[in-house]
Amino acid sequence: MFKKVRIALGEDDADAFNYEDSTKLVLSHTIVQLSRIQAFGNRIFDFTQEEQHDLWHDLHFYTDKNMLKERLVSKWGLSNTNASSVARLKLKSGYGSLSMKAGRAIFPFLKAGYQTRTAAVLGSIKNAIGVEKWRQMPQKK
Repeated sequence: MFKKVRIALGEDDADAFNYEDSTKLVLSHTIVQLSRIQAFGNRIFDFTQEEQHDLWHDLHFYTDKNMLKERLVSKWGLSNTNASSVARLKLKSGYGSLSMKAGRAIFPFLKAGYQTRTAAVLGSIKNAIGVEKWRQMPQKK
């Protein structure tokens, strides 16, 4: 439940977030699996965004499990045992379906507190009219 997150963040105001206290949160299946000790462990949380993207790319596009295992050992420093465990990981359907470009376009709006659908529309508009015209628009204060 989101209430646990709100409390862990030290926020008493239930209206400070776009989620109801009763909202059920689902963790990223892939991150949970990769953070297991037989995979990367806590080291996964120290990866840069570029490293996370590179790892996702490897997991998503390598179709040969043996080649993926070799890559996990050579590039990511996993043992053969851990590489085998990670190579068996199945990405959930739709995982990574949002492009990096789309993610970067909507992230500022999510950070500003807009709900996902609104952020996606605003990011699309900004992309469609161009950054220069977007900057020239009057800002609501």
